[in-house]
Amino acid sequence: MPAPCRVLTHGLAILPRNRAQCLALATQGYHIAIMKLKERWYALGRSPTYRLAMAVFGVALLLTSPLVGFLPGPGGIFVFAIGLGLILRSSLWAKRHYVVFKRKRPKIGHWADWGLRRRSHLRRVERKKQKDKAGN
Repeated sequence: MPAPCRVLTHGLAILPRNRAQCLALATQGYHIAIMKLKERWYALGRSPTYRLAMAVFGVALLLTSPLVGFLPGPGGIFVFAIGLGLILRSSLWAKRHYVVFKRKRPKIGHWADWGLRRRSHLRRVERKKQKDKAGN
């Protein structure tokens, strides 16, 4: 006879009667744990301390990208892109200036959105496809 499984839900140990109950409780507890983990990550991203730390780290990456650029290979470009992405995700000031830049230079803004994999870029591409399809 197999040993009964032990499922921890909200800190309490539950011994289910059969294997089906064991699996149901295990998946339910796992789902709850995942939701709590997602909530924690979202809360961390909204924390002012975390946002400030990410902005400072992004600035540090931007400043080190010319130094990395002297090394063989395209490393400086990637370091610059990661730093810019961190700054745009964590700084409202940078986001406002980015929007102004995009309005003045839409082609460059298009490539920046594509590189940052922004949702607004995907929505604009879909809208343009629908408009082109309706026009033809």
